[in-house]
Amino acid sequence: MRRKQIISVCRHLYKKGLLVSSEGNVSAKIGSSKILITPSGKRKGFLTDLVVVSLGEKRTPPGASVEYPLHREIYRVRSDVRCVIHAHPPFAIACSLAGVSLRRPFLAETSIAFGTIPTLPYRTPSTVALAKGLGRSIRNHSAVVLGKHGAVTVGATLEEALDRMEQLEQVAKIACLAQLMGRLPWLNKKELKALEKIRQRL
Repeated sequence: MRRKQIISVCRHLYKKGLLVSSEGNVSAKIGSSKILITPSGKRKGFLTDLVVVSLGEKRTPPGASVEYPLHREIYRVRSDVRCVIHAHPPFAIACSLAGVSLRRPFLAETSIAFGTIPTLPYRTPSTVALAKGLGRSIRNHSAVVLGKHGAVTVGATLEEALDRMEQLEQVAKIACLAQLMGRLPWLNKKELKALEKIRQRL
């Protein structure tokens, strides 16, 4: 079932334009020491199979996504995470290129759902440096924008990670539109404090 769910999520991401061609990668834990991960170089909208990888592998196994180090590091630092999605949502990437940070919330829903969404400085894709940088940030966040690259969301389920990726791109889209229309008004401290109380109750 998990295999079919990952393939379905990849096709959904493709249809929504959150990744194209062979971009992006998705994984899910099976048991405590292995993951199912998308293969390298395969079109996600037409995916038919996945790769099983032991989290004990220090190097990317043949056939597995080249971003395996990124997934491995997330599972290492977050025992509560069971699923990871790395996509290339265009509006989130556009925000990183334009220097528009999503860290400071400007929407109530964003504050409740994420708290904050950090943007990491650019690091070369598929490298240990990228994995380590993301590992430090993902400890306290469920969504992270990778500067000049893409975004990563995590969750206890594939549905949760997918919802967060869609929400992240929606936030980025609204930010881009607001900037085009004039300005991006942030939530003030009093508003954020009230929203944080709601977030803690959920």
